Amino acid sequence: MTPPGWTRSLPIYLAAPLLLILPLLLQCLARRLYGVDSTLLVFALAVPLLLAGLAVAAGRRAPGISATLLALALTLLAAIHGASLLSNLHWGDSLSYDLALESLRRPLTSLAMAGLSPASGAWVLLAALLGCALMLFVLQRSLAAWLGLCSRLPRRGLLLALLLLPAAGYCAFALGARPERLAGEPLLSFFKLVRTSSLMSMDNDRMLAALRDQAALEAYPRNPDFERRNVILIFSDALRADRMGVYGYGRETTPFLSSLAAEGRLAKVDTALSTCSESFCGIATTLASHPYNEVSARSLQLGALLRRVGYRSDYYLSGDHHYWPYLWEFYGKDVDGIHDAVERKAKDPNDDVETLEAFRNVAPYDGQPRFFYFFLMSSHLLGTRHPQHEPYQPAQQDLALVTRLVAQAPTAFSPFGVPLYPPLEPAAQENLGNRYDNGIVQADAMIRELFATLRDKGYLQNSLVVITADHGDGLGERGHVAHARFLYQKDMHIPLLIYDDQPQRYRNLEFATSIDIAPTLLERLGLPLPASWQGVPLTREPAARTTLHQTRWRQRPCVALVERSATGGLEKYIRCWSIEGRESEELFDLIKDPEETRNLMDSAPAGRIDAYRQRTATLFGRLVCGGGGDSCER
Repeated sequence: MTPPGWTRSLPIYLAAPLLLILPLLLQCLARRLYGVDSTLLVFALAVPLLLAGLAVAAGRRAPGISATLLALALTLLAAIHGASLLSNLHWGDSLSYDLALESLRRPLTSLAMAGLSPASGAWVLLAALLGCALMLFVLQRSLAAWLGLCSRLPRRGLLLALLLLPAAGYCAFALGARPERLAGEPLLSFFKLVRTSSLMSMDNDRMLAALRDQAALEAYPRNPDFERRNVILIFSDALRADRMGVYGYGRETTPFLSSLAAEGRLAKVDTALSTCSESFCGIATTLASHPYNEVSARSLQLGALLRRVGYRSDYYLSGDHHYWPYLWEFYGKDVDGIHDAVERKAKDPNDDVETLEAFRNVAPYDGQPRFFYFFLMSSHLLGTRHPQHEPYQPAQQDLALVTRLVAQAPTAFSPFGVPLYPPLEPAAQENLGNRYDNGIVQADAMIRELFATLRDKGYLQNSLVVITADHGDGLGERGHVAHARFLYQKDMHIPLLIYDDQPQRYRNLEFATSIDIAPTLLERLGLPLPASWQGVPLTREPAARTTLHQTRWRQRPCVALVERSATGGLEKYIRCWSIEGRESEELFDLIKDPEETRNLMDSAPAGRIDAYRQRTATLFGRLVCGGGGDSCER
């Protein structure tokens, strides 16, 4: 018998299946654009369908309630996948509910990061809410009609069987899938049931490195004889060495650091490179003295090792370290105190003034050696700026421009597959440069205040202080801005300054990377180095070496090898794999061409290029998936 109103309800019956596949369409788009594998989305859809089918098959006369719950679940799925598309577009990772809540707490900042003015953002937010409400309404009505139709079927058990089979199949897939197949799945990542990326999973490289670290820690002497000096590590986020007065920049953006150098208290590394071009990787490799393909939450970190020999370690952090992917898990519990924005209930997590105010409450030096790790945001695009530190104008915050440039597609490709972007307008580049230089001026002022507090509290005397960065920043030189996506010198050339009463003790001030910082500090203290660490202390003579660098952008990294020859030459090979499978290669002589304007791929010996290709092809699989190269294609 035909249900009443069948003709009138026909559009509703047809709309239900179409709306059910909306999250699937979002999933297909996510996989196409960002390489995110969300096969489990079908499982997520099967579960509410199964529950609704059970209610109907059991003869419950509540299709409206079942339809409402199912519509809520589907609307939430669509919203999560839509938000994850945006997050992957901007920083290459799926969204978590922690970050979503933080965004809701600071809606104006979040809208600005999306490239929207407050007025435009308000309209977009209103449209999104109305769209979700409309979707919920249509879904509820259509699903109620659909379930009502199903409840009148003579064989409701058939419906149950049809729903149970796909749900059981996807349950089996979820339980048996390899971790790298689940990493980055938007729904599971949002609720933190899996990691947002496979790059912190314990693949073979990371597991072996963790085991070596554990063995090195067990073999480490319990009561070594060493110089018990305070160790202070200061990061300034996204700080480029070539924009600092202390490194010879045309503007005196670092008067305080330049004054320390003039006094002969700073050892300055000419070419220091970050291992990556984004924060987590740059921080982790510095603290763990491993390239990023060997870093995990089980890595032996500098702070933990110093605690083992009697230090107290405290972290004072600007920025979002608590909710940003990986950082909190990486820091772990082997720390005496982490004073971050969440812990101190900061009004503005990106304001270094609040971080320094928190540090002023530290107890005076009592004889126990201390390890302080500071992370400052003044030099970052999102760092809170104060008018007294803005000498260069115009310097307007233009996050809409930054967002547009981050998201833009290349207009062409070079013969070697390198993406090319349109040049940035001179006025926009000047504005970005002025704002960035003002951030460095403020970072220098924050470091000056930090030194003053350390001195007043008795910690600066008899101390070792390292001033560095996690990565650099693009300012439109190649038509793109910000960081995380590329491995050019603008993205990687960081400061490495060591405040020491004996700067002449450092024999290698020519070339270093982030992983060399921790071994340098230990050797300067007279402590033995863990056998598993990969860095080379700067107290030793320079030698030939090849260093590894990478990105994490959108699950498929670029990899760079920097080769330092015995005669002091520096050569960089960059290889990237795009989402579409396009490959690019670049080779630069960093001594003759520090601006990286001449790609030497067409003139370098074939044997050298083949050697670079072979090594990066091997590393690519390990970096992303921990398996062979074919397992990286999701």
